[in-house]
Amino acid sequence: MPLPQKKLIPGILLALMIAALAAPPLWWGTGDPPVIVPGVPQNNHGPANIGQAKHMAKSALDALRTVLPAVADQIEADLVGNGKPIPSWAPPANQAEKDKNHAPLLIGQLKAIADPFYTRLHAAAPAWLEGELNENQTKDASDPSNYFPWSTETTDDQNKAIANIGQLKAVFSLRFEQLDTDHDGLADEWEILRFLNLRFDASADPDNDGLSNLQEMTMGSDPKSEGADTDQDGMPDDWEFANAGTFAIYPPVLTAQILADRSASSPLMLRNDTDAPINFSISISDNRAPVYSHADSLTGGVPFVWEDISATGTLLSVVSGSDDGSEEIPGGFEFDLFGHDSTSVFVCSNGFLTLGESHTDYSNRPLPDPAAPPRLIAPFWDDLNPGSGGDIYYQRFADR
Repeated sequence: MPLPQKKLIPGILLALMIAALAAPPLWWGTGDPPVIVPGVPQNNHGPANIGQAKHMAKSALDALRTVLPAVADQIEADLVGNGKPIPSWAPPANQAEKDKNHAPLLIGQLKAIADPFYTRLHAAAPAWLEGELNENQTKDASDPSNYFPWSTETTDDQNKAIANIGQLKAVFSLRFEQLDTDHDGLADEWEILRFLNLRFDASADPDNDGLSNLQEMTMGSDPKSEGADTDQDGMPDDWEFANAGTFAIYPPVLTAQILADRSASSPLMLRNDTDAPINFSISISDNRAPVYSHADSLTGGVPFVWEDISATGTLLSVVSGSDDGSEEIPGGFEFDLFGHDSTSVFVCSNGFLTLGESHTDYSNRPLPDPAAPPRLIAPFWDDLNPGSGGDIYYQRFADR
């Protein structure tokens, strides 16, 4: 049975057009050496030899084994061994064996080498194989039941004719990366690479990032990692997919928690995936960050209540007798201020408290101010001097 002149890419001598008609398999570009060497001119009209056919078959088996190892083992058992199309994968040990590898590949030999692939793949994934034959334009139009890339007609057999490179490529143009034996819309190779099994379907979202497995496969993103950034551009894959074709900002809401006397920076990504230019600006109303607010007794926001503890409280003798002094309250307690926990409170003679460390700054200034003491509570901040008159007391209350 010959490779028909109208079944392998239109015309047996026009097999070189396969690259233009269908994308080549990914496995052609892998291996050492690869099936197709980048930058090397392709002579699809040139004669193929036995060594090239063996290398093509071995590369195909290696690629298939990553997806369907059991099927690959079956093909290899049919293909390799004494009395079989390929006696051994072993490299030639002498000049005579090298000469055999350089011998021309005949049409009949090519068919014998390819037969186990098509027979076993038809049994394992008939729909996929049918799609490959149609995509490669190697489907036998005269016999819909034929799953080989050559006709079932035997009257025009040319099995002793020399096969060319284009025919070898056409017969082994099998995109194993598109195999979907469980018919779930996901390529088996992708499922095994990502999940090590075929249990997940196309609509599942195992990482709960809003992208289905089919979307993750299409984008090339990781279906097991929420917030994954496959292209490392600073924007999560799920966000990029959801905002494709639009102008969008990432993150949609920019928040930051900054301790007193600290600074922080956060990136704000602007992505214009449209055909039109976009003008964008950022402003803060009233020249202040909107997350800050204040209330005081002067405006009526806080009622004024003065409680005299001079008779019931404990005197802080050090700070009461000094100018620009500070004293820690004995037996300090844990206190949270803007997310920072402190276990010590210092009282300054200049009318303020600081948490965690002592400060004696006497320059009353508007707040917030990076030059002000950190973690500051400043009800009476001014340049005071209790040493010249006046005392400072503290008192603990169980219900406050």
